[in-house]
Amino acid sequence: MTRPRILAIDPGSRTHGVVLADCSGDLPIPEVVSAAMSHRETIELIRRADRVFVERYAPHEKTGWTSIQTAENVGGLREAASLLSRPCHLLTRSDWLKLLRVRYGKGADSRVRRWVVAQHGGDPRSRSRRDLPRALKGITSHAWQAMGLLHAGLVSWRGR
Repeated sequence: MTRPRILAIDPGSRTHGVVLADCSGDLPIPEVVSAAMSHRETIELIRRADRVFVERYAPHEKTGWTSIQTAENVGGLREAASLLSRPCHLLTRSDWLKLLRVRYGKGADSRVRRWVVAQHGGDPRSRSRRDLPRALKGITSHAWQAMGLLHAGLVSWRGR
């Protein structure tokens, strides 16, 4: 049996935070990490995944062009996964934060980072990249949100 590879995508209007991880063990081990991968490269990466989790865009009161572009990109990612016969799950930010039991609102991004670091055995209070567990080296910016989404996706999919 091949090891399950899961792709988590934090979509943006031009680039996406992505993590492709080996999820055969208790904790996901990232194989590909990018805080700013192009839409085209992300679609190519879907080919290497067995399952895809994408953050579903939830519109705000003030929806501008970048919000519309992000929503269109989410649709394109879902369509690409479907055409490649990859199961694709959409989770809103508030939904996946609830799955991790991380409080929504201001500062949620840093709370997600601390949660992921703690799950991998690191010190969640440390701000130094040198102190990160080996599996998390190289994760920055939007890729932290993709890693949080990946963990939440595993909780919803595996039920733990």
